[in-house]
Amino acid sequence: MNPNPQPASDYASRAREETLRRDQLNQSLKLLRRVREAALAGDPIPTIEELMAMTGLLPTATDDPLTAVESLIEAATAEREASNRRIKLAKALSDASRGRPAATSAPAAAAPSPSSPQPVARSNVEGSPLVDEADRLAKISARDLDSLPYGAILLDESGRILSYNDTESRMARLPIEAVLGRNFFTEVAPCTRVKEFEGRFRALASGQGLPVVSFDFVFPFPFGAQRVAVLLTRGANPGTVIMALLRR
Repeated sequence: MNPNPQPASDYASRAREETLRRDQLNQSLKLLRRVREAALAGDPIPTIEELMAMTGLLPTATDDPLTAVESLIEAATAEREASNRRIKLAKALSDASRGRPAATSAPAAAAPSPSSPQPVARSNVEGSPLVDEADRLAKISARDLDSLPYGAILLDESGRILSYNDTESRMARLPIEAVLGRNFFTEVAPCTRVKEFEGRFRALASGQGLPVVSFDFVFPFPFGAQRVAVLLTRGANPGTVIMALLRR
């Protein structure tokens, strides 16, 4: 267990920095769009070097200034989307570090009944707030899972739980010793036994799917349905999968 998880203030600071960066990108986009409109009206276009100095961005195409403007608009738009994801993640992690629940998994008691909302999964890797955590999760050791302010579970290829972090244990109200060695899909969270969840896990674990899978899943808890961002990635050790869960 890591006794020194990152404090909430660090995540809040990261969110503020990213917000400033996003504001700068928005200003750059406004400027570039004005330049494009002026160019289409016949006005002279700044040189590529001037455009780079004005925006702080590198064009992916430099054949001519107008092409550079278009490529800079694309670059700024993509970077703004990435910045939005990082802001969302930093805010969520800040909330989690302050003690607000960050993620949950559905215990066996939460299996859907006829009157319960059915679990829903929606694939959205690029829009997931956890997507920027994928590299970190792929390298993290089991003993460092407790340093994460969101739920994290280490599974083997069959779905057996090898490690279960403190956050997930607390939020799922399941003692760690009660879930270790049990199968996540059949014994701990049977509501996930759908192709949108277990099917994606099986494909990734077998090496047939993508190395990172992210989607939203609505867990039908007895105390109310909860929408959770789920990210699956192969673990640092062969034959393992890391599952991260962050409440939306």
